[in-house]
Amino acid sequence: MKSFSKYVFVVFFFFSISLFPQLKPIKVACIGNSITYGSTASSDQSYPSQLAKLLGSHYEVKNYGISGRTLLRKGDFPYWRESYFVDAQEYEAQIIIIKLGTNDTKSQNWVYHDQFITDYVDFIKAYKKSSVKPQIFICYPCPVFYTNFGIRDSLIKQELPLIDSIRKITNVDLIDFNTPLLDKPNYFSDGVHPTATGYAFMADIANKVIRDSSSGIIRNFYANKTTVDKGEQVTIYWETSGGSSASLNGSNVNATDSLTLSLDQTTSYTLITGGINHHDTASITLKYLQPGKIKSFYAKPRNLEMGVNDSVQIFWTTASGSQVKLNGEPVASEGSMKVRPTVATKYQLNTTGDTSDTKEIEIKILPEEEYNRALDGYVKSTSAAKYFPAQNIVDGDTTTFWKSRNETYPWIYVDMGTDIDFKRVVLRWGKNYAKNYQLQAITADAKLTTIYSNSTGKGGVEDIGGLTGSGKYLRILCLQKAYADTGYMLNEFEVYGSRKATKISDDKSLVNDFQLMQNYPNPFNPSTKISYRLPEKAFVMLKVFDVLGNLVTTLVNEEQTTGIHDAIFEPVRNGNAGGASGVYFYQVTILAEGKSTIQTKKMVLLK
Repeated sequence: MKSFSKYVFVVFFFFSISLFPQLKPIKVACIGNSITYGSTASSDQSYPSQLAKLLGSHYEVKNYGISGRTLLRKGDFPYWRESYFVDAQEYEAQIIIIKLGTNDTKSQNWVYHDQFITDYVDFIKAYKKSSVKPQIFICYPCPVFYTNFGIRDSLIKQELPLIDSIRKITNVDLIDFNTPLLDKPNYFSDGVHPTATGYAFMADIANKVIRDSSSGIIRNFYANKTTVDKGEQVTIYWETSGGSSASLNGSNVNATDSLTLSLDQTTSYTLITGGINHHDTASITLKYLQPGKIKSFYAKPRNLEMGVNDSVQIFWTTASGSQVKLNGEPVASEGSMKVRPTVATKYQLNTTGDTSDTKEIEIKILPEEEYNRALDGYVKSTSAAKYFPAQNIVDGDTTTFWKSRNETYPWIYVDMGTDIDFKRVVLRWGKNYAKNYQLQAITADAKLTTIYSNSTGKGGVEDIGGLTGSGKYLRILCLQKAYADTGYMLNEFEVYGSRKATKISDDKSLVNDFQLMQNYPNPFNPSTKISYRLPEKAFVMLKVFDVLGNLVTTLVNEEQTTGIHDAIFEPVRNGNAGGASGVYFYQVTILAEGKSTIQTKKMVLLK
């Protein structure tokens, strides 16, 4: 940071002209009941839809309203049990509006009103855990002009002081949807739900409160990359509420701006803001990789089955400028190599440069009964909570886990790659396990057979032997959870058995199974999603070119895991395209199995 002030002067002057097109939009999550959901959530008949129009393109508003839901955990339809409860957390919004409480006034729910404050405080705490430190608004519910659906205005009035107490306890902000509407009964179609005019009025209230937010709040603070090789540049972006003062690593900076720099060491950056009623702090660490640093070194598969003449592909990537040796022989700075050991063998990667690094892997040769056929396999599930992907159940690490969303009957399966006669399964459950579940063998032509059922599951480690049945896939169908308010958690799924005579050839390449999908939407404006599927872990580069072949931007340049990956291309934000209409090309290069493959597709931006 010796030359920080120099960077501040040069870069701030340059970026001040085109600042907002380079900032991420501010996310707004609207949580609530039918009054949030609206007459039709996808139309203008909801206050979140109209709020999005008022806030403009620099904001992204999502509607998480669900009809009939309560804030009370013991209510008839608690919001806590809905997938939206988790989805809204995973959205990581900078602004969260919680408008619940109307349905809590129904007689079957209000009997638990003494738990309203405790439940509301816990609800807010769940959203405060977000890494973006959101600004949270809780709301006075809309008035009720005559009792309908069992909802009573007399109890709405009793909720208002409770909401004031909650606001003081949690230090959140308030949107008053009650007082401004008390003299507007014509804004409500049935005494409870607003008309289109009523929704527009609510949106205007929320818009003014958001725009008049106190100074000192950090809205955005992020870098376009967090790991940097020698010679690479990185840009830090930040945005604060109006009227804020700000400092970055102790130097005064504009309240909203950006900084581009090159690193020569791992460095942390802290943004501190001040305002009339708020002070905020956010930090990011940019990791500098010296030449000679190993980024990744792994084998696929990591073990071999005894008596089967299979091969292993070893992969590695290193920091730019590294000199690399594999078992003493010079190799490229990134690449892969196929090996076919017949006994347990160690492979060592050594790198030199500005620093030196060494990593070692051992390929073990295991007897059939010890060979875990699920390890590093391809996994698919009905859903997964953010940060807890399905692939965690086959990564060999019992500290990671898959967590389902809160659906009723989720399932998860592992692709064995070939037909297996299943003999034994080990399930290592997390905190919320399945009390009732089935193991199902599925053949390549989708024939399903239940090979094991358990209606008295105890969680922990379940070692299930004596299985009979065969298939290419093995699926767990979860039927009943130990705990209702969260998803199933499975740390590891181990599968043991015999390989049938028919198997996939050793020469089958990951490259042949790679799938690059057409971007959507196409044509597009202002952004589009590019998706591709990796059947195995691989190093991926995703680049966008203009019609003349000029590089516009690099969206992906890293090692990625098995599964479907998405990248968003926004011409006005990415690279130097400037959002010009025309034809663009997106090109994906994958490095796997000792070779690389390139696929390219065309997309069109229309303005």
